[in-house]
Amino acid sequence: MKLKAVPLLLTLAVGMLLPAVNNESALAAVPAGPAIASDGCSGTLVETEPIDTVQTSTTVGYLNLYWNSSTGQNCATATSASVDWGVVKPMGVTIYQCAGSTPCSPPYNLQVSDPAGGGLANYAYYAGPVSVPGAGHCVWASAGITWNGERASAVTRWHC
Repeated sequence: MKLKAVPLLLTLAVGMLLPAVNNESALAAVPAGPAIASDGCSGTLVETEPIDTVQTSTTVGYLNLYWNSSTGQNCATATSASVDWGVVKPMGVTIYQCAGSTPCSPPYNLQVSDPAGGGLANYAYYAGPVSVPGAGHCVWASAGITWNGERASAVTRWHC
């Protein structure tokens, strides 16, 4: 019996299907530009922090912060980890912006949260995206997830 060769398909984080390739020249044909993550942020991933539970140190998610140089926006999401991927649980993410280019204290110039107003809401995969103008400003983000009754949280560094 003769088998027919069928090209494999790869699923990228942006949700596109592309044929698998065996040489570098075929990869060069993919247009360059800001990546769009499957969680809705575009640009370059500049920081990822694990969201770990306090009692059991279980990683239940990741806080992701992006910078898009073409739009001047910072964007943040909280994504579920494999242990709780697809399971509805309370999650939230907030991004904070200072008025200037040095770290600041509350009250912040701009604060955007998902769910709106802060806190947590029920999501299966991710909370966000939330964005603020980042050019000329310091920004940071925070995220929280409750998993099996345990609260987990993470914060990024300042990005100025």
